[in-house]
Amino acid sequence: MRLCLQHPLYGYYQSAEVFGRKGDFVTSPEMGPLFADMMTVWLVSSWERLGKPASFNLVELGPGRGTLMRDILRTSRKFPDFHKAISVHLVENSPLMRARQRKRIGVMQIRATGKQAPLRPEAAPASAGTATANSAQQSTRKRRTPSSVPLEPRNEPEPAPLAQAESTGSGSGESGSGGAGALLPEAVLKRAEAEEGISAAEIEEMGEAVVSGRTLDGISVNWHWAIEEVPRQGPLLVIAHEFLDALPVHQFQYTEHGWRERLVDVERDPNGPHWFRFVLAPTETPATAIFMRDLGPPAPPATTRQYISRHAAARQEQTGGMALSQGDGSFRPAVPNEP
Repeated sequence: MRLCLQHPLYGYYQSAEVFGRKGDFVTSPEMGPLFADMMTVWLVSSWERLGKPASFNLVELGPGRGTLMRDILRTSRKFPDFHKAISVHLVENSPLMRARQRKRIGVMQIRATGKQAPLRPEAAPASAGTATANSAQQSTRKRRTPSSVPLEPRNEPEPAPLAQAESTGSGSGESGSGGAGALLPEAVLKRAEAEEGISAAEIEEMGEAVVSGRTLDGISVNWHWAIEEVPRQGPLLVIAHEFLDALPVHQFQYTEHGWRERLVDVERDPNGPHWFRFVLAPTETPATAIFMRDLGPPAPPATTRQYISRHAAARQEQTGGMALSQGDGSFRPAVPNEP
C-alpha cells in the first residue's frame, strides 16, 4: 500500500490529480469555507483550554491541496492573539502536492534543509513499478475491484517481506539523482505548469525533507516528511481530514488456527475478471507475531495509523495539545459479497 500511494514516480498521491472536480473525489474543504470555519472554532477553543500559549504548533496530516489550511488561516485572523501564535507544520511527502499547498496558502521565500525525496527510483524493489504504474499512468485495461474469492490459506512458501520498501516510508532516504521534479512524468510536470502555474523548479524546491517559509502576514509554514520531524517545543494541535483511513494497514482474520494475516496476491487465472485476489497467509507472519499473538478474536488493529496516533498522543502528553481527525466511512463492505 505504501508503494502504491507514495512511490515518487507511480504513487497515486504523488503525481495523479486525485482531488477536486477533475480528480477522483471531493472532500469537505473543497466544497466551501464552512468546514474550515468550524475547524477554526475548534482550534481556538482548544487553544484557550491550553491556556492561550503565546506560540503553538498547528499540524495538519495529509493536507491535500492546502485548501483547509488556507481557509483556517483566513478565518483565524478574526482571533488576532490566536492567529499570531500559530506555527504551521504540514506533514506531506509529495513534492508536487507541497508545491500546490505552498501556492494555495501563499507561502513566500522558502528555505530548504535536509535531504531530498525519501525514495529514489533505484531504491524501490524491482517489482514496484509493475504493481503501481497503473494508478499513475494511463492504461488500456479497465480498472477493476479485487476479486471476492473465498479467503483460503495459501499452501505456498511465504514471500520475503519488502523490508526495503517499509524502511523508506519515514522520509530518511538519500537524495535522488535529478531531484524530486525529475522523478515525475513529463506529462504531469507540463500539466502542473499549464493548469496551475507550478514549474518543475518549484516542485524541485519542495523536494527537500524540511521546507520552511512565511505567509504575507508572517505566519511560519513548514513541511515535513513525518510527524516525528515537527519541533518538540510548544503545544501541539493536530488536525487530520480524510488521512488515517488512507494509510497502509495490516488486516487479520481469526481462523481455527488463530489469527492469520490477510494478503493480496496476483490472480492466477489469466481469464479471471480481476488482477488481484485476497488470500490468507498459511502460517503466522511477522506482523501477526508482533500485533496479534496475545489477542483473542476481537477486531484487529490498523498498525500504521496506530503508530501515528500514538506518537501524536505521546507528544501531547509531553508538551500539551489536542488532536481531531475526521473522515467519511460506510458500514457496507467495500467489495461486493465480502463479509
